[in-house]
Amino acid sequence: MRHLILLSALLLIAACQTVPAGSDLPYMAQQAEAQVAEAEEATTPRDPELLRAEADTLREEAIRMDDAIIALNDALSSAGAERAELVTAYEAAETEEDAAAIEAQIKDVDSDIEALYADGNAIASQIPLLIARSDALYAEAEALELELAEANPPVQLVQDETDAQPNAFPVPMPVPARPDQSFLDYNQSELVLALLSEELREDDVAIMGIVSGARSYCGMGWQQGFVNFMQIAADNGWDLNQIANEHGLFMGAARRALQDVSYVCNIEDAESLDIIYP
Repeated sequence: MRHLILLSALLLIAACQTVPAGSDLPYMAQQAEAQVAEAEEATTPRDPELLRAEADTLREEAIRMDDAIIALNDALSSAGAERAELVTAYEAAETEEDAAAIEAQIKDVDSDIEALYADGNAIASQIPLLIARSDALYAEAEALELELAEANPPVQLVQDETDAQPNAFPVPMPVPARPDQSFLDYNQSELVLALLSEELREDDVAIMGIVSGARSYCGMGWQQGFVNFMQIAADNGWDLNQIANEHGLFMGAARRALQDVSYVCNIEDAESLDIIYP
C-alpha cells in the first residue's frame, strides 16, 4: 500500500531533485514561488539577455510542473483502481479479522489519495503564476532592449529593404482570434458545458481556467490561450496576480473533475476546445 506514497514522492523528487523535510507544500510549488519572488524583488535595470534567461527558466519549470501533474493524475487513477479492488475484497471477507485488515488497507489508500490531491493542487496553482511572470520578464527585456537602442542608435546603412534585419530575440506575443473563433464562446464544447456550473457562466476567469484545464487534460496546448487571456486582462487594467491565481484554481479543478471520472477525450472535444478564443 505504501508504494503510492513513494510514487508521489518520486514524481516530485524527479522534477525537483530534493524535497526538504518539514515542507508544508510540495517542494516543486515552493521552488516556483521562490523563483517568482526572486524575479519580482529585483528593482534595478538588468541586462535583457539575463531577463530572457530568467523567463526561459520559469517557462521550463512550468512545463515540468505540468508533466508532474499528469504523472500525479496517473497515480490517482491507479490508487482509485486499487481502492475499488479492496472494497470488493472487504465485501467478500469471511471473518471479522479479514474485514478489519482490509478496512485498514482502504484507509491507507485513502490517505495516499488525499496526499496526491494535495500535491496536485499545490503544483497546479503555481503554473499560471510562472507563465505570467515569465511573460512579464520577456516584455521587460523587450522594453530595455528598445531603451538601449534609443540611447545608443547604431550607425547602419541600409541599401534596400532586404538588408534590414528583424528583431532577433523571441518574445511570446498574443495572437489574434481566427475567423472561426469568438471570445470565450464555449457553447459548442459539450465538455466545457458539463464542467461549467450555471453560476460561473458569466465569470470570464473561471471559464478560461476550465477551458485551460480541459485542454491540458486532453493533451492540447493551453499556454498560448492563457498568454492571450492575460494580455487582454492587462489591456483592461485587471489585477494580473489575482487572475493568474484564480485561473490556476479553476484549471486544477477542471483537470481533477475529468480525472475523477476517467474521462476519455475525443476528436469532438479537441475540435470544440480549439475554436474557443483565447
